[in-house]
Amino acid sequence: MKITLLTLVLFIVNFNFSYSQVAPLLTTTWNQGCYYNDSVPAIGSGPCGKAYTGCVPTAIAQLLKYHNYPTSGWGTNTYSPACCGSLSLDFSTQTYNYAAMPNSISSSNPQIAQLMYHCGIAAEASYSGSNTISGGSISDMKRYFKYSLLMDGTYKSSLTNTEFENLLISELDAGRPVTAVGGSHQYIIDGYQTSPSLKFHINFGWGGSYNGYYNIHNVVVSSTNYTPVLITHHIMPLVGGFEVTDTVNGLAQASNVSIQLSSLNNWTMTGSSPWITPALNSGVSGYYQTNLSLAANPNYTTRYGTVQYSNGTITKTVVIVQHGIQPVLSVSPLSSSISSAGGMVSATITTDSTWTATTSYTWLSLSASTGTGNGMLDITAAPNGPTSRTGYVTIQRGGLSEVIEIIQGSNASFWCIPAMTTGGSDGITNVTFNSINRTSAINEGYLLTTDTTSIYWDSTYTISVTFQGGVAPGVWIDWNLDGDFSDPSEAVASPSGSWYPSFNSIKTMNITVPSNATLGLTRMRVYGKDFGTGPVSNPCGTTDAGGDIEDYHIIVKDKRFIETDVISMSFTSASSSQSLVVSTDSLWVLSGYPSWITPSMTNGMDNANVNITVSNNPSFVPRTGLLTFTRGSKYTNINVYQAALDSMIQFTVDTVFVNSTGTTSLPLSVMSNFDYDIQSLDTWITNATTTGSGNSTFFVDVTSNLSGVRTGSVVIGKGSFHDTLVVLQDSVSVTLNVSPDTLFFTSNGGSQIVTITTPSIWYGNVADSWISLSQITGTGTQTISVQCDTNYSVSRQTVLEITISGNSKQVVIMQEDGATTGIVDVGKKTRLIYPNPTTGILTIDYDFNNLTNTEIIISDITGQVIENYINVNKLNIQSLPNGIYLLMIKQNGVLIDVRKIIKE
Repeated sequence: MKITLLTLVLFIVNFNFSYSQVAPLLTTTWNQGCYYNDSVPAIGSGPCGKAYTGCVPTAIAQLLKYHNYPTSGWGTNTYSPACCGSLSLDFSTQTYNYAAMPNSISSSNPQIAQLMYHCGIAAEASYSGSNTISGGSISDMKRYFKYSLLMDGTYKSSLTNTEFENLLISELDAGRPVTAVGGSHQYIIDGYQTSPSLKFHINFGWGGSYNGYYNIHNVVVSSTNYTPVLITHHIMPLVGGFEVTDTVNGLAQASNVSIQLSSLNNWTMTGSSPWITPALNSGVSGYYQTNLSLAANPNYTTRYGTVQYSNGTITKTVVIVQHGIQPVLSVSPLSSSISSAGGMVSATITTDSTWTATTSYTWLSLSASTGTGNGMLDITAAPNGPTSRTGYVTIQRGGLSEVIEIIQGSNASFWCIPAMTTGGSDGITNVTFNSINRTSAINEGYLLTTDTTSIYWDSTYTISVTFQGGVAPGVWIDWNLDGDFSDPSEAVASPSGSWYPSFNSIKTMNITVPSNATLGLTRMRVYGKDFGTGPVSNPCGTTDAGGDIEDYHIIVKDKRFIETDVISMSFTSASSSQSLVVSTDSLWVLSGYPSWITPSMTNGMDNANVNITVSNNPSFVPRTGLLTFTRGSKYTNINVYQAALDSMIQFTVDTVFVNSTGTTSLPLSVMSNFDYDIQSLDTWITNATTTGSGNSTFFVDVTSNLSGVRTGSVVIGKGSFHDTLVVLQDSVSVTLNVSPDTLFFTSNGGSQIVTITTPSIWYGNVADSWISLSQITGTGTQTISVQCDTNYSVSRQTVLEITISGNSKQVVIMQEDGATTGIVDVGKKTRLIYPNPTTGILTIDYDFNNLTNTEIIISDITGQVIENYINVNKLNIQSLPNGIYLLMIKQNGVLIDVRKIIKE
């Protein structure tokens, strides 16, 4: 049976797929070896005597071909790979003819080879005959090939599987291939299918080998795992010809922040906040990575600043968010011991502001009650009576506080003070016990050290003592705090025990704290005398000669304890989290905190990590809270401080556009959390309201414009906080020409150029998502790129409308269907045009009776007009060469139908 071409077309275009997909966006199957590498350096061991192009340059080249952009680059790069000496290229002098680059090659193609080599220089390829790697990345497309600053990288591990899949799908639905790094290889993800399961299409850059659909969470080829680790997305040509980094964050101290700027035209810095100094104030067409120098923020609140850049028609604003000074308070040490006779200890205070010192214990006196900035605080204890005691000193800076613990022994009985005749070469050089680690000289005689450590009931600790020479050692701890070392078990290393004698050795042993040891401050005595007279006579000996006797402060604590690794926490005004460690031996409960604090857990058993989250502080006043951790009768407190709300002020938009006739009561919306002033910087913009408060809207009037396009500004702010809005007013001219007026795309899609000629501000709009524009607005004569997606269904058409104030023009966009025959039919089914194909005579069966003002246009598939017919329904096209043509029907100047016809 003979199937006519038209029947086959109708059969194919009426076949409906029942599942979502984006078929492979790339049509290229480029490789890294022969012919593709014709222009790269010669390396004898490589394919066809040349190095491999490398996976990164191959991926970049295929993306440039996909977008058919740019026709020339910008910037220069010079580097020196190990293989080849210095390689250098000025990208602005190069041109690229994508039409001469087929989807694959089996012989030399200078255009592809040149593009591959240039992409290698951009990515700084280290050329090799076995494995070319690159020092650069896909992001070099911004630096040398005029691609968007929106290009960004995302690690797969930072997203859930579903989030990662959705990111890929959204990019592919928008017609933007994504690059991926996995298994030390760079490749392209360019399609997906959802049935029978979700899989993504990968182009590996290996000449089509292994291209196909893969589970994106398990990409395995020939036993090698290429699952993505990092993807680069939003890969597209520069948007609107001018892009600048949107927002950057800076530290409170003076520092530099980096921004990016790309412009197809000359640009200038048109304004900045007074505490911001741009490193560059102007430049020519190109990509820039430049710094903004920020002065130190003298305030505790975050401040906002702006820098404006203009390319003559478009103004972009960079918002700089500089954090305020963070409150600081640190005190050291947080625990000290003083003998029963009384005495003084000192604490070092480190802070950024005024602090106070207080104590409720009358036996403690302070050298100062307040201070500013860093300082020293002396704490003096009066002589003590028969019971040991503990007191506390609180240091406070705003909502931050630290507590110093002072432990003082009793005078119920005094530890004996031994005497030792020094001399010789014997003694103690180091004592290590829990947190004590003291190194000293020998032959110091008796010494009461300042070293202190805390130990707990029923806990075991290791003591290590280093002796020099021949020594008779001994160690005592007064467990019952009775002022002597003579009670049972207090000689923890007895004079005639396993440590005796010691000759230039390190002695160690484990000490277990008795469960009945008296709580409080006690003493440990470490004894090391000359070996010549036998073992130590007793811990209070006064006749022993040669060596050292060292006393240490030991604090015995109940094992039933609860402690935290911090005693205070400080947060900014924004919602955030910090962690702390609670250490205890039993059940614990967290309580006492306000509603703006949320702990990750409020009770537990033994040690735990607890996350503390604070909500946003909506107030301009800092706030404080208390965390109380309780274990039975034991408890410990943590002070929580949160800074006040940041000051913020900004317009909700950077730029507003006004037509040449002007306007009254143009609404301008502001987001702010304080009162502000309003000022217009141009006489043709007036504001009746001069002040505002909070999130609000005010109105301005703009007079009519009798000349060319003009730019003005409105500023809001108070003190050092302000924001600027740009008012762009159109020219009075209504001249507008758009060429061509028709675009035709094959089913493969692609890009074509439209030229807009006008002195005014123009706007471009297409209602259909399968068409995208390189820019949607501009000023004056410009060319824009119209990008068309691949068509997998029936033929389709839409309209690009270019509008200026008082005028508009349309460009008809048509795309053939996805069938292999390439037949298109975008007209109404009730309007017959036959026969088609035809040998010369076409009949149009209109669905209306009045042919008045009806125009028939015959053009080639590029939109070039060949014939015009007025008010007829029969056409004679016998004189036209055989081929494919477009037939357009206009009535009263309005396009009502477009058909594709075949002349045989």
